[in-house]
Amino acid sequence: MLGEELAKCSNLQLLQLSLKSNKIENIGAVKLFNSLSECVNLTYLQIQLDYNKIGEQGVTSLATMLKQLTYLQSLDLSLKKNQIQQKGVENLSNGLALCTKLKDLKIILDYNKICNSDTIYLSNALKQLTEIIFLHLSFVNSEINQSGIDNLSTGISYCKQLQKLNLYLNQNKINDIAVYNLGNGIAQCQNLDCLKLNLNENKIKNCDISIFFMKFQNLKHLQQLSLNLSNNSLRDSSILNFEKQLLESINLNSLKLSFRSTLISLNGMSKLIDQILQSKNIIRLNLNPFIYYSLLEFNKALNNSQNLKSLTLQYDKLKNEELKNLGTCLASSKFIRNFTLKISQCNNSDSDEEVVVDFLEKISLNNQLFTLNIILPYELGKRDSNKIEKKQIILQQKCQRLLYFQVDYVEY
Repeated sequence: MLGEELAKCSNLQLLQLSLKSNKIENIGAVKLFNSLSECVNLTYLQIQLDYNKIGEQGVTSLATMLKQLTYLQSLDLSLKKNQIQQKGVENLSNGLALCTKLKDLKIILDYNKICNSDTIYLSNALKQLTEIIFLHLSFVNSEINQSGIDNLSTGISYCKQLQKLNLYLNQNKINDIAVYNLGNGIAQCQNLDCLKLNLNENKIKNCDISIFFMKFQNLKHLQQLSLNLSNNSLRDSSILNFEKQLLESINLNSLKLSFRSTLISLNGMSKLIDQILQSKNIIRLNLNPFIYYSLLEFNKALNNSQNLKSLTLQYDKLKNEELKNLGTCLASSKFIRNFTLKISQCNNSDSDEEVVVDFLEKISLNNQLFTLNIILPYELGKRDSNKIEKKQIILQQKCQRLLYFQVDYVEY
């Protein structure tokens, strides 16, 4: 029924479809894509088909549809957790290669059986999409290793107009050399201004982060970088050579680093944070997790970082004494205007709320803050006492200078 109605909309230019978890199999997918082939004037298409049962036949029909959409400029295609294998990826890539007017492309193929040979077809498609400005590729929980990364890097290097690149490659088999090679490919995109790279849970052990960053020294427009290397076997040697001059040579002003569950020591992370805070051009900083050998010394470093205006700190677990000291530290911060605190787990003790209330009380003394965002574990929000909520209301009335003050509870 849906497909039949869509087939009548031949003049349609913008279309968004969300069909997640609808038990769609190949037959249903073929009918849908055949109907969409009639919408030849589409310039923007978003289709969310996650958690269905679409395989080779359905994806082949999708590729045929793409060949008809010659005016398409923006494609957002999500096929997370379907039944897509090599032949399906090959056909999809062939269809994408003909969409030469694409400027925005988002492809999500998480939890399918994507392997190294599939990346050859995807790379060949990217070589044809020379007008791409925004590219988002997500292949979470696949079988990609160094060979696959080399293929993707080659394809990305052809995207000379690229400005924003998001790569979600977590839960694969990527090693140290693959990381360097990926950096080489990205470095060819001279117009890049925003890069998000998720390499969480791979096979990275001795990758020197400074060498990876050095590859971006010629990217004069690169301002925002998000790098997730959590759940890898990185050690202090991986960040030993990281210096403030490296950040300054790249002209970054926004940096997000995630090193959760690595082998980097407290001392190693502290030295890395010191170098970042000494950089003259970092305005926004997000650290996950935040660990530092002395909050007193962190406060000194923070107050010497005059350009840093936005700070996000993430804790795996609420640490009562440390949170109290952090509140004292941030209360006297001179330059931070926007602060976000994220805590994943609480201690399930009666003192948890008191500690958060104490933190809010202390940080509210900072007259420089414009925005304050606190994200806490969902368990804290379920408690009957609502001490945190009551304190938030009081402080919102008291701190009129705050343009934004929010406490949220998230279930991790």
